[in-house]
Amino acid sequence: MPDYTYQALQLIQQPGAPPFYITSAPAAELLAWCDVPRAKGDFMAGYQRFLNNKRVADLAEYLRMDPSNIVPGTVIIAVDSDYIDVTDADPIFGLTVREDTRTFEDKLQELWGHFTTRLSEDELTSAHIHVSTPNGDGETEQQEADEEEEQEGEEEEQEADEEEEQEGEEEQDEEEEEATYPTSYLAQIAKELTDAVTDWDSVPAARQEAIRGYIEGVSKPGLIIDGQHRVFGAKNVSEFDVRLPVVILPGLAFAEQVFQFYVLNSKARPLKPTELRRIISTSLTNAEIDQLYGRFLAAGIEAEEARWTHELNTDPASPFRMRIDFGYDEPGAVIPENVADQVVRAFMKMPMGKYRQLIDPLGDRWTDTNNRLELFFWFWTAIKEVYATAWGCAEAEADEGKKHQLFMKVALLTLQTFLLNRFVTALPYRNPADPPPLSTQEEVRKMVKSTLTNLPADFFEKEWKLKQIDTAEGRKQLEQFMEAVWNNQGKVHGNLGLFQG
Repeated sequence: MPDYTYQALQLIQQPGAPPFYITSAPAAELLAWCDVPRAKGDFMAGYQRFLNNKRVADLAEYLRMDPSNIVPGTVIIAVDSDYIDVTDADPIFGLTVREDTRTFEDKLQELWGHFTTRLSEDELTSAHIHVSTPNGDGETEQQEADEEEEQEGEEEEQEADEEEEQEGEEEQDEEEEEATYPTSYLAQIAKELTDAVTDWDSVPAARQEAIRGYIEGVSKPGLIIDGQHRVFGAKNVSEFDVRLPVVILPGLAFAEQVFQFYVLNSKARPLKPTELRRIISTSLTNAEIDQLYGRFLAAGIEAEEARWTHELNTDPASPFRMRIDFGYDEPGAVIPENVADQVVRAFMKMPMGKYRQLIDPLGDRWTDTNNRLELFFWFWTAIKEVYATAWGCAEAEADEGKKHQLFMKVALLTLQTFLLNRFVTALPYRNPADPPPLSTQEEVRKMVKSTLTNLPADFFEKEWKLKQIDTAEGRKQLEQFMEAVWNNQGKVHGNLGLFQG
């Protein structure tokens, strides 16, 4: 890639704001030094929308139709401060985007550093990452230490006794390490990149390809925050160069890019809630979400809540692991993300009065959303255990791209509501000495099992013939059918209206 030079106007919108620059460039030239931090099914740590090929083709055709057809919308690009020089020549400034001469290995090392330096201490610990800085040869301090260790074979023999004493403790640490789950998606990716930096050949071929594809998408000097369809559409006009107006933002931190992308798109063509939740949960670290929380809140989004559906789909403790459909056409993902969001949100945001009846004292089971999400996992894991056969059938059908009745929106929402209401109804009949229903995983399991004794899996396995049931009124009807079966001590009669249509 050669150097690219532009003349630009500098704009500082308000006192204390970072300067940005307004210029223009041919679309094809932009793509020589810019790319799009776009999420992919196998590597979701990008904030951009998917590229809509129809929109790209339509825009290219529009530009070809008539010279009067113009696309005046500005393309907004964040440029790495290491690759841009600004020459002050007021009122016209000179911008030079310098050639990127890094090798793939350099980019991999830098990407690893980019991720690990963004993570909080808790996230690093959860992913078992011990950060060490690169030295002048491109190696990390840890790699140097490993080389030194290899040269100290004789000393190792002398230290054998000490190692034997520590062996038991190390085994315990390994067990704890295996049981720990990275607390954010970016922590998971950083762990994978740590393995890639340490021993690239040990990374499976499919993951090597995913990492290479991601690096190619984020390692160019410029990243397109807004206007990717305009750039690709204009670039596809081969008959002539299409120049586009461009705003260049030098040195914009990645978290700030995500925030600006959200604000820009919520004001123009609003992001779908699923897109927004995916972007926040896979593109920001926990620390960055905390840092931007107030600004997201002012912009109308509870950033903390955006993590929930991603956790449902990725946390090993989740009974819905790999079943949530974020729009990537992943095999087995049959529960739409917006449905999963409604289910988890209904549990996580149940009225405090109701919650207080099920767990006393409230404590951090109410104030800490991570603890509350753990309760949600306990609750649905217990349902999965009681309905083991039906759940197994639902997962088998999901792997074939089909959706079992148990995984339908109306079933998930109504079953959850029915069970929680039953928990409250049963409170006066519980032994006062018994712990609250949501106090421990074992208590949750016992409550779910005893309640579902009168609502057997047959209820979800028999075909429902009643139409238009996925409505507010339909959910009320379905809950009434559940009550009827429960009051009938679990007998699922075929003459129930649900099965007759």
